[in-house]
Amino acid sequence: MKTITIDNRIIPFTIAKKNNKNTYFYFKKDGYIQINLSRYQTSKFALEFIRNNSTSFLRKFDKAMKVKKADPTKYFYLGKELSIMESNDKPNIQINEYEFIQPLVPTDQLNKLITTFEKTELLKVLENLKQKYINNPIIDISNIYIKTRYTKTRFGSCNARLGNINMTTHLIHYDIKYIEYVFLHEICHLKHQDHSVNFYNVLVKLCPNYKQLRKELKIIYR
Repeated sequence: MKTITIDNRIIPFTIAKKNNKNTYFYFKKDGYIQINLSRYQTSKFALEFIRNNSTSFLRKFDKAMKVKKADPTKYFYLGKELSIMESNDKPNIQINEYEFIQPLVPTDQLNKLITTFEKTELLKVLENLKQKYINNPIIDISNIYIKTRYTKTRFGSCNARLGNINMTTHLIHYDIKYIEYVFLHEICHLKHQDHSVNFYNVLVKLCPNYKQLRKELKIIYR
């Protein structure tokens, strides 16, 4: 990994050439800056941009380093904090009002059980949201196909041609209002595949407070 010196501090970075219109900078909690370079710009441009905006970059870098690690004794389910409990007599994951109960099994097996649990639970939430909005007069969602997968950088995606909505299973940890916002955001891409004014004009009809929800989700999403 290469490094750049900013105000006498040595900061690691990686550069990946992308087919993007713009260059994007990501501040990783592992202690480096990831640069996704646009097709129009050079590595020299990106590094010079960092140096010219050193104060802002160092502030964001330090903020990323301060992200607290998850408490291994807690599990968040739809925004509610549950205590993690282990059990010898339960083969699968179960939850109640206060506890996230997981079986005493090898780590690899437990991770698979958690992945299946989160996928199943999120699909239940999304199916309920589909039924809630299936008769809306703005977008026809009667034939959409909902899928989930774990992604670190995207809340969701939409393939308008196939009618597929894909949501990250990580959302199961957050209050349902945020899941609903992401769901509405993605179904709006069935009408507009970009983030144009027309897209947001549709989104605001389905989710009038989307700006506040989007802001909150970006702050708490870890």
